[in-house]
Amino acid sequence: MKTAEKQLYFLIFIGTIFASLSFKLKNRGGMRECNKNIECLIELSRKLLFCADRGDIQREDDSCGVLFGMARDCAYKILGMARKERDAHKQKGIWDGDENEQE
Repeated sequence: MKTAEKQLYFLIFIGTIFASLSFKLKNRGGMRECNKNIECLIELSRKLLFCADRGDIQREDDSCGVLFGMARDCAYKILGMARKERDAHKQKGIWDGDENEQE
């Protein structure tokens, strides 16, 4: 499989995950939309990390390892930035998410 095809499949997979997350986040009551989006990115990055770890364990060639390594790197970057933004919202007093959330 060519690199462009792998990237396309990866993006389709991420889109599928995002669609399932949007349903979950709609049930967050009166939470601000900006905060819902941050929560969505945190959840998405966790799922991406799980996918990358599972894919790396089950891969059969080196090029898949590169793909899953890239996914893992992106997930950690997104997770870190989303957590910083969540903390900034808390500092500003505009965070209306669950204070007892898991890390």
